[in-house]
Amino acid sequence: RAERRAGGMGSYQRDDFLAFIQRVLGKDYTRLAPVLKTLDVTNARQLRHAIAAPYDPRVEGANLGTRPEFHHHLGGPCVLNALLAKSGRHPPLPTAALRDLAAATGGDDVDADVEDMHPAASIAVYASTLAERRATSAELRGVHARDIAERLHKSKLSSPHRIRRLALSGSDGALSAESRLPETECVDLGELASIELRGDPDAVLRGEGTAFTAPHGVFLRREKLAADDAFEDKFETHHPEGWTTFLACAFAKATGGVAMTWCESERTRSRLFRAANPALTDPNCVSARTSWRRKSPWTRLLARRPVGSAHVDVHGRRDPDGGDVSAEIGDGDCDVGVGALEAVNVELADSLRTALRDGLDRCLARWRMRREARGELDAPAFAVNARPVLTGRRPDGRLTLSQQGCSLGLVSVQLELSMRLRRALVGDAEATADFADAIVDAFASLAPRPGRGETYAGIAALDEHVAKNARHDAKVARVLNAQLERIDLEREVERVRREVGYAPPAAPTYEHFPKSLAQAQPHDVYFRRGLYDGEDSDSA
Repeated sequence: RAERRAGGMGSYQRDDFLAFIQRVLGKDYTRLAPVLKTLDVTNARQLRHAIAAPYDPRVEGANLGTRPEFHHHLGGPCVLNALLAKSGRHPPLPTAALRDLAAATGGDDVDADVEDMHPAASIAVYASTLAERRATSAELRGVHARDIAERLHKSKLSSPHRIRRLALSGSDGALSAESRLPETECVDLGELASIELRGDPDAVLRGEGTAFTAPHGVFLRREKLAADDAFEDKFETHHPEGWTTFLACAFAKATGGVAMTWCESERTRSRLFRAANPALTDPNCVSARTSWRRKSPWTRLLARRPVGSAHVDVHGRRDPDGGDVSAEIGDGDCDVGVGALEAVNVELADSLRTALRDGLDRCLARWRMRREARGELDAPAFAVNARPVLTGRRPDGRLTLSQQGCSLGLVSVQLELSMRLRRALVGDAEATADFADAIVDAFASLAPRPGRGETYAGIAALDEHVAKNARHDAKVARVLNAQLERIDLEREVERVRREVGYAPPAAPTYEHFPKSLAQAQPHDVYFRRGLYDGEDSDSA
């Protein structure tokens, strides 16, 4: 801090970073540190994440060269080498140099150092989400979830980052070969691992507390609409909303909830390339005409939350200026958007709007008094807008994350925070905790909590979807019963053969097959053939 005030911090950081690179790699890499500075990699932490972040050349098409030393030692290219290749200012680093830099900056397991992140809990949620594709009944889903989690554990895929890295590896089928899961499930698993779950373990595993989402923390592609409201085959780029990821995580930590954000590798890639990942689309702008419930990983993870639980979607808006911006999106630093909830329950939406407005007004008033007591007399007076233009409900046939949450039975609200409010909250931990508590208290005041069939008209669509999959569960039961009958018959044949003294060589045994579904264990799932239309895989 003293050096920053004296104006010498830039020189200190540059010399220190250069000395660090030379100490790890030697004097042959003297040019690397200045080049990294120009590419916005300015310290050891940023360097570590740039090395650990995977880069998929199949999607993004960067020419990293064909020599194997240009590939990362974990099996595929990394963002750092792709950045160097794109800039043309320094050749990509060989595997040995990447390995030395990764070890010197803390290692490849970047999830282990993330505060409030529990990799085991996240992987359990991913496994449970994947199991819903295999079966819709709770009993079968539990068996499949244990099977998936056990396979990932035995394969030493103990962190979401490693799963994401293998999913984006330059070699096809790397994650499937490692985990012994079908390729289609590995694609889904890689998409789920792009979302970071942070917070209390019980909130992550059991859906307790409030869910805070921040889908606009990175550059994203958004499909354009034509004049007739039809989707074109063109995309526009949505720019990141600064500090929303940080605030969602801070709100979850302060209240014992869970934060859903883009993972660290995607945030690193977005910050360094300043462009959208072609493989990612905006989860806050999906077509209502598509099967978004089964396609969007954000929606699939939100569907794991209990019906009636609280969901806050954190976004950023422009600062009110009393001019063009205020005329376009209204005044206020905190827009309370309950439009999605209003579409399914007007009374509940009005109650939540009033509770949030009153609670946040009191919070901001207390904060202003504390700032004035500290002598910060020029701080802006933040205002809450309970009737905003940005309501969280789109009229153009596309769904926001709040609308998707309400259709799943959650009590969803969209908060649009101005940049000046976000910056002020980031610099004041006490105000951030007080702000989060005001949000949670507003939800808690809505007692009793709404039930599944009492309040949400949007649940009818979900019920219809579950009823449609009832045939799937019946098919699972038929396959299981048919195989059990066949096994019983073959056991009887073996018994008769033993009685007459005849034992065929290498006779098959079925001692580990469950006699009933209740006795099934993860390693007993042998009946997957024929469960899915058009699929003949025998893998569990």
